[in-house]
Amino acid sequence: MAGVAELIAALSILISLAAIWMVSDLMKKSDANNREFYLMHIKTLKDAVADQKATLDAVMRRMGEVERQSAAARETAERAEARAAVMENALRGLAEGVAALDRSIPQRYRVAGRQAGDSAKGGDQPSVQ
Repeated sequence: MAGVAELIAALSILISLAAIWMVSDLMKKSDANNREFYLMHIKTLKDAVADQKATLDAVMRRMGEVERQSAAARETAERAEARAAVMENALRGLAEGVAALDRSIPQRYRVAGRQAGDSAKGGDQPSVQ
């Protein structure tokens, strides 16, 4: 009986080794299939994501440039408005000065108006009474 038990034990060891060999072979094939799947699908997806990221980075850089240009345009507009305000104040002062000068001229020396012949001759100077 001991010989039969040893025979069954030896056969079971051989069967288990064959099972381990088969599982190992299947794992190698599975790894190869997984690698092919990775190369076919995952890598293409990774490449597409990388391309999209590059495009997004380019768009973000361009947006930064547009924002800088917009800020520069706003600053230019603000400077132009400030210069216009200075010019407007200068013109108001000039208008006030001209009005004060006009008020300072005695009535007898004020301009009476243009005569009909002066504009035909090209004379832009008003006549004095």
